[in-house]
Amino acid sequence: SSSRFLVEVAPGNARAFEKAMVEYVRAGLGRVTEDGFLRVHGLSGETAAECDVDDLRRAWQSAEIV
Repeated sequence: SSSRFLVEVAPGNARAFEKAMVEYVRAGLGRVTEDGFLRVHGLSGETAAECDVDDLRRAWQSAEIV
């Protein structure tokens, strides 16, 4: 299917989330930090993308809706 969901789970709830989602294909993409960067990790753990959150916010806020 083409549907995907991005879910943020607190570290203390990760095990329960994994147990609840055992029937579904899923993968961890990263974790929330306080350093001001969005980092996306691939399945083998390598960093696939890294962006400054302030840059992302500015890009989002300046986007035109057509």
